[in-house]
Amino acid sequence: MSTICTDPAEPFKLSGQLFSIHAFIEKDGNLKQLPLLFCLMSHRTTADYVSVFRVIVDRLPEASVEGFVADFETGKFLEFKK
Repeated sequence: MSTICTDPAEPFKLSGQLFSIHAFIEKDGNLKQLPLLFCLMSHRTTADYVSVFRVIVDRLPEASVEGFVADFETGKFLEFKK
């Protein structure tokens, strides 16, 4: 079942965002940023970030993180602390 929305931005105007994850790659002394994931989110709660991170971990169980950089949002920050 599909839904036709006259204003596709409507669900995202108040609390939505485009969440992205990027990797930093170093080669020949140059650091480059490589986008890995984009997620259009309608809310920014801790539960929403937990859901996104669970899907990532489920799909990439052997991935490892050496470090990260994030802009501060309470929901995301609380989940990273775990």
